[in-house]
Amino acid sequence: MERDVSRDGPPSRRLRYVLAAVALVTLASAAVGVRAAVTSPQRMQSGRAAVRAGDVDPSGMYVSADTLSAGGSTRLPDGGSGTRTRALAAPALAPLSGGQDPVATPSPDGQSVAYETWRWKADYDWFQPLEDQGVQNGDTLGSPAIHILDLSTGADRALEYGSFSPAWRADGALAYVHRGKSYSWNVRYVRDVVVRAPATAAPVTWSTAHDLYRVEGWAGSHLIVSREVEGGPGELDVYDGPGQSRVLATEGTLLAISPDGTEALVADPASAPDPSVRLVRVSDSTVAAVLPLASVVDPVLGTPLAWVGGSADWEGDHVAVSAETGLVVLTVVGDAIRVEQVLHLDAATAPNGMLYEPRFTDAGRSIVVWEDVSTPLGKPWSSAQLVCDRTQLSCVQSAPVAPTHQPRPVYDRSAG
Repeated sequence: MERDVSRDGPPSRRLRYVLAAVALVTLASAAVGVRAAVTSPQRMQSGRAAVRAGDVDPSGMYVSADTLSAGGSTRLPDGGSGTRTRALAAPALAPLSGGQDPVATPSPDGQSVAYETWRWKADYDWFQPLEDQGVQNGDTLGSPAIHILDLSTGADRALEYGSFSPAWRADGALAYVHRGKSYSWNVRYVRDVVVRAPATAAPVTWSTAHDLYRVEGWAGSHLIVSREVEGGPGELDVYDGPGQSRVLATEGTLLAISPDGTEALVADPASAPDPSVRLVRVSDSTVAAVLPLASVVDPVLGTPLAWVGGSADWEGDHVAVSAETGLVVLTVVGDAIRVEQVLHLDAATAPNGMLYEPRFTDAGRSIVVWEDVSTPLGKPWSSAQLVCDRTQLSCVQSAPVAPTHQPRPVYDRSAG
């Protein structure tokens, strides 16, 4: 089976990022719009974060199933009535992009949201082998399509069949990948990188050959794309225009793009001899700084981290990153990467445990993240949100929900 969306986390988690990842149906909290500088309100201590059950009200825009919602003080543009919800034409679902990339992303002017959808051919039981359900090699499983929702009017239009993995440029251009076929079982789903400039224009192909691409985000005018390499860690490439690509980092996973779009944080795979986090200049792919993970020690276990990964949140000079045993907050100042805080969360160390899409909130005092909640073997898993106060080393956990109703943030990894 093709591992389109395998990442550099623990191997036991990777299969969930492929089509079997029904948990990736929906979207959690994050403010949309101008990036605010994150400041540390006081000296941050590392340690175990205590978790208690409570009410969690997502802030910013988020999507759950077929509804776009605005939490906290956020309002959707609608002509002044102050609405907090919009119906989607189809449930937001992105099994080929995985839970480490946004499933819905706002346009730079805040007037539209591009979101991924997926249509399954049948109702599959993901806790049973597909072969036992009559699926054979080459059989069609489903197909993706990007939709663009106008927040003011509610108009919802679909892009071409086979489109997914969208990212907006600051001028309103939309990049994504496209394959004009359905996804078939055990068949390589190669595709092209395309750009619409503006989003209403015809698509222009930027890649020169079909491959296992995913769009990561714009760094100013440069488009960062991941390319899966069969049999090994993926590669990050930069496109400077149609047919103009170069390697940003080999064997790396993008964590985040700097707010000014000039640099990217890249994580080595856990399989690397000496895994690290690298600060890479987008303009020429040179490495400006390296943070060895051997120097990042879990405050509870007393051992160095083996990996960090996923979609991190870079605001100001602070970066919130999911890690092997919880969350890490980095600071990037000049050409230096430093560790500000390491939060140990027991949920991350549970069997198959992992935290997804951390987002700063409350001017950097808190981090919102979601987790899988353990269930008895063979039973569908559930998901919960955590709002973690970094100053108090405490988190509030929402009531578990079915993965099809997991809120996930509406955000764009692009910057600059």
